[in-house]
Amino acid sequence: MVPAPSPLLVTIVIPTLNSMPYLEQALRSCLDQTHSEIEIIVVDGGSVDGTLQIIERLASQRVRYIAQPANSGKLPGALNIGFAAARGDYLTWLSSDNYLVPDAIAKLLGYLVDHPDIDLVYSDFWRVEPDGAIIKKIEVGPPENIWYGNEVDQSFLFRRSVYARVGDHSIDAFPVQDYDYWVCVAKCCKLGRLQEPLQYYRVHDRSLTAQFTALGLARCAAKVRLDHGIYDARSYRHELSRIDMEAAFESHWAHDASSTRICLVRALFKDWRWLKNRGVYSIGFQALLGQKYFGILKRGLRRILPPKDN
Repeated sequence: MVPAPSPLLVTIVIPTLNSMPYLEQALRSCLDQTHSEIEIIVVDGGSVDGTLQIIERLASQRVRYIAQPANSGKLPGALNIGFAAARGDYLTWLSSDNYLVPDAIAKLLGYLVDHPDIDLVYSDFWRVEPDGAIIKKIEVGPPENIWYGNEVDQSFLFRRSVYARVGDHSIDAFPVQDYDYWVCVAKCCKLGRLQEPLQYYRVHDRSLTAQFTALGLARCAAKVRLDHGIYDARSYRHELSRIDMEAAFESHWAHDASSTRICLVRALFKDWRWLKNRGVYSIGFQALLGQKYFGILKRGLRRILPPKDN
């Protein structure tokens, strides 16, 4: 007869796809937690790099493996499969390239036990190099900031009642399915913040986040706010205009005149008020003329125009 799960059992879902370089460290950081009542569910989307061999070697009653056929639903699909199989009364998930501080679960769980009115708790985290060297501590903002940014981010724990109320992650929200989920949670549940770094977030060029530009993710996040009624149509348009203008300046600094022109047109089409910004004229003329001819034009104008009064 299988014993009933502990009321303090924590389920950690780990989605994987060709995660061999970092998966073992992620798994061991979960297995070595000071809070021992933990089950780990690894959901693999079809790895071919040795990931499955690592899972098989560490498999036990505390580590379960579930195959995700053809990576269906991508990351949100893997999370949905994992949480549907979870037995814990407390739930979280961990990227396969990140790893936990040894007492992370104990501290997050302790917070929820001590604060019965809080449904989800999140914490600060460490940003680290591929080899684990610390880059900096990331301090997350207060819960009320969730409407305009993903404050929950990397390190969190929530009650099963949250999952019962909110349900699955939206596959359509990929690649910002986590932010979309936290906004859904914030609409019906109470969030708490623990100001202590409890997870190591690894920055490397093979990560899922690295496959998308920061501005591309910002556009997706803006769409989440529109869908949830945080933005109206006008605010959404202005936000997209701001993102396009930021992309124009980034392209300008990268000496990509074509991209600068495209992003400028997009930004101005959505919000003509950018024409009041002198910097917009500067990068616009440089993108049209090239820096060499723009410099000639500037020198010619200085000779023609009278000097400014001091």
